[in-house]
Parts: sequence; C-alpha cells; structure tokens
Amino acid sequence: MLIGIEVIIVTIDMDQIEQTSQRNDDPKTILLVASEVQKAALLHHIRKPILKVLSAGISDYETKTTTENRILEDGTGLTHLVEIRKPILRYWMTITEIVEQLQQKHSALEITSQKCYYHIEQLRNLGLVVQNPPSDFDEKGAKIRVRGMQFRAVARFYILSNQCVSADNSDALLKCLSNVWGIIPSGEDKDQLIELISQQEQVLFNSFENLLDNTIDFEIDSVSLSLILERFAHIYLSDDEEFIERYRSVKQALIRSGAKFLGIKNPETNENGDTK
Repeated sequence: MLIGIEVIIVTIDMDQIEQTSQRNDDPKTILLVASEVQKAALLHHIRKPILKVLSAGISDYETKTTTENRILEDGTGLTHLVEIRKPILRYWMTITEIVEQLQQKHSALEITSQKCYYHIEQLRNLGLVVQNPPSDFDEKGAKIRVRGMQFRAVARFYILSNQCVSADNSDALLKCLSNVWGIIPSGEDKDQLIELISQQEQVLFNSFENLLDNTIDFEIDSVSLSLILERFAHIYLSDDEEFIERYRSVKQALIRSGAKFLGIKNPETNENGDTK
C-alpha cells in the first residue's frame, strides 16, 4: 500500500490573537524592591536595559501538530499533518537572544555575550533574575558548566518600596510618626492604624498590578514609575467608597493621637498663585 504525507502549516496572525505566555512560571507583575543594592541595579547603565529586555519578553510561536490518517479509494494511505503555530510572548531567553535584543534596542551599549552573562549573574545574585536550569556544583564546590541556560526577570515591573514606613514594619512606622510629627497613638488607635494602613497597602498594590497589566511599552525609570503609579492608583480608586472611608478612619485616628493640624483645611490658592 502506498503511503502519502501531506503537511499543512497554519500560522495564526499575531494581530488577531492576544499573545499568551509560554510557561506557567512567567514573571509576576510587580516586585517591590527595598534593598539599596537592588535599587542600584535598577539604575545601572547596563543592568537596567538587561532587565527591561527580559521583562518585555520576546515574540515567538508555540507549535502544535495533529495527525489524521485516511485511506483513498485506490488503497493509498494518506497522512495529514496539521501544524498550528500560535503566537506567544516568551519570557525565558538565552544569552544570545538577550544580546540580540540589546543590540536592537540599546545599540550604544555594544555589549558582548561575555559581558552580558557577567551582569546577568550579578542580577541573579541580587534576586532580580532567575535561571533555568539552576546552577549545579561538583563535590569541590566548583560551578559545573550548564549548556542551554535560559534566564527571565523575576517581575515585569520593579517598584521601589519604602519598608521603613510600611505596616509590615509597624515599630519603624510608629517611631516615624512620633519623631517627625509628635504623633503617639495609644491603645486601640495604634492597632487600628496598623490594620487600616495594611489594608490600604494591599488595595494599592492590587491596583498597581491592574494598572501595569494595561501598559504599553515605554521608557521610564523605576523611581518615576513608582511615583506616577501611586498617584494613578489613587485616581483609579477615587470612587472606591471603602478605600476612601479607610483613609478617613486613618485621619481621625491620627487626629485623636495628636495630629490636630490634619483637621485644618488647606489655604486656598491666592490670586498670585503663591500657594500650591
């Protein structure tokens, strides 16, 4: 019996389908960066573009093949191979791919594979990049060379975090209130403040994720992004009654704890525009 093979390749247009990720362990949307060494990496003239390339991902295709066998009237066996290529956004990248992206988007860097790998290693040590497969070591503790390594950013966006004044570090927060404004909450007010601020931080973080999921490609540093994102999040939540009410409760607790000035209305802007 004669056997024939017919291959049909179907490519789904990039513009006709929303890009999907290749793996289930893609980067999370946001990483709150608190340590000074991590913050320095976000401003580094080489590491910052590397993180941006990794966070943006690379366009690729996911291929699926289906097989259908048929017998024609003359007894010929015919096998249909249908290959469907679906566009994806791949976040795991090799050093070669990272360098190619840097050459396209940041040609002035003139970065080599060796230099790129060095900076990737530093970013991995800082917890900003992950490697697949992970590094392996021999009995003497020396690193074993692994071929086919891929890397991805831990998050698509890195936002600066000030943990010293967050609800997670309540002692530092209360000390700041005391030293800067002389506000000393006591009893129920202290517990209520920490709880309310914690709730607001979580709501704001959720808003950050929602806002960043709807961004387009842009060039902006992490410091500016953090400030703009927080202001935009408050606009996004401006009609959330529970969010607004929690701020009112925080204000009342602070006033009861000594922040009487919070009850004073801001002066109106005068005609000369001196007060803003």
